[in-house]
Amino acid sequence: DQLYVSCCFTRGLADWSTHRLPKTKIENFYVWAKRTAEVIDCYYSLDNENWIRIRQGYFSDKPRVRVGMICAAPESAGFKVTFSDFMIKDTNEDGGNSDESVSD
Repeated sequence: DQLYVSCCFTRGLADWSTHRLPKTKIENFYVWAKRTAEVIDCYYSLDNENWIRIRQGYFSDKPRVRVGMICAAPESAGFKVTFSDFMIKDTNEDGGNSDESVSD
């Protein structure tokens, strides 16, 4: 079966993109998203060292937005997934710095 990574921006309507993953056994999977003003860059890595950009796009210029992770198998029976070490880091230009972490 072919696996994909996808990125979805929702700005009233869902704007979804997909990227085909290499056909290899995947032990770990890493995701990184970076927001600069109203632009978001989304990346993935299989080794936490080599990052592949899967999406860049306009999101919102609002100071606060909602983000999250999901795993789906829309055309198969599904599979077990564990999210771990999920962290959202806010580095404000005014010097404020707050971290929120969620781990399994």
